[in-house]
Amino acid sequence: MILETKLLLSNAQALTSTADSSILNLYDAEYGTGTPIWLNVKVGTALDSTEEDATLTVTLKSCATESGSYTEHYSTPAIPEASVDAAGDWILRIPLPVGMLEFCKLTYTVAVHNFTSGTVYAWLSKATDSI
Repeated sequence: MILETKLLLSNAQALTSTADSSILNLYDAEYGTGTPIWLNVKVGTALDSTEEDATLTVTLKSCATESGSYTEHYSTPAIPEASVDAAGDWILRIPLPVGMLEFCKLTYTVAVHNFTSGTVYAWLSKATDSI
């Protein structure tokens, strides 16, 4: 599958502690009104912590301006490390909620203990992708 770079939120983003993804301008998606846009988040390389008990929460946010105050639209429950410890594990696949503003980003919240290694991919698409 070929992914447009303007639709990538995280491209093998190292995720050892709490971090934000890149910011995307949803107007660049150019899918047109009424076309469902999906958020896809997947493990690139296994997320691992020394204590084996880290958790990950992914929060989708948007804002009318790139540098403004972002509003939360969706948040996963805390995902246990055992669910994200293999390359290719799906973390999240949802249609973008109604009410998203022009700019969006993800916040990855790592809790209990930091990950010592691991990466994630996140992107927007017209369908739930299976890469």
